[in-house]
Amino acid sequence: MAFGGRPERRDGDRAGPSGYNAEAASSSSSSLNRRNTIDKRTNKHAPTEMSSKRPVSRMRNVIETDSKQIRDPRFDSLSGSTNKDLFTKSYSFLPEMFKDELSTLKTTLSKLKKQETAQAGPKAKSEHALTIREERAKVEAALRRAEGLAGERERRQRENEVKRRIKSQNKERVDKGLLPYYPKQSEVRQMLLKDKYDRLSGTNEAGQSASGAEKKQLKKALERRRKKNAQKEKRDMPPGIGFGPGGPGGSAAIPKRKRDHVEGSSSGYGQKRART
Repeated sequence: MAFGGRPERRDGDRAGPSGYNAEAASSSSSSLNRRNTIDKRTNKHAPTEMSSKRPVSRMRNVIETDSKQIRDPRFDSLSGSTNKDLFTKSYSFLPEMFKDELSTLKTTLSKLKKQETAQAGPKAKSEHALTIREERAKVEAALRRAEGLAGERERRQRENEVKRRIKSQNKERVDKGLLPYYPKQSEVRQMLLKDKYDRLSGTNEAGQSASGAEKKQLKKALERRRKKNAQKEKRDMPPGIGFGPGGPGGSAAIPKRKRDHVEGSSSGYGQKRART
């Protein structure tokens, strides 16, 4: 290129302003691609690099407002600690409501059973019969749930009474100058079981007697315990000793199937010994 003259155009260069614009556009696009390109991680444990340019959501909050904070007073420390005695006195009407609900469910279930026996029958497949059966199943499920909740409430009530008794006994010990005694969980369970059977036999230490349903439930529990212990004794008893036809201490009767199996095995053993 001569001094003060125009630059010489090469064969591949474009002439005019269009060529200059094309070169500028290509250089700007290459620089933009270079900026948007994220280098590969040098190590697989290195943090992942991402672009910070995100499209703005259309559902954005132009004016920031305070979000609602839902507070449950039952689990908030500002409400203070729970006073169980005050709670029991304030809601003393609930046990009567639960008893009424239980009696209503029992009455409804008995009516539905009579209605099913009279109109539906065990093999009826009409729409009316299916409706009665579905209603009876719903009432039975509700009754089982109500009975379970009632039993749980009675259990908690007995547990609270036992703990209250332990607390009063510790207070008396402190008044006498002795150290308080805090029983283990196993001892508390034993005390609850003793209180249960005291109610069944008559009255407990608090002077409370068991209800009819509770006595029935405890009798069933005793019967199950008796059967379980009897089965355990029979299982642990050595063979040939039991209550057979000869009386206590006599030989126990062996079933025919087991007797044949024992005789066959013994005869086979003898034959094998004879062949050898």
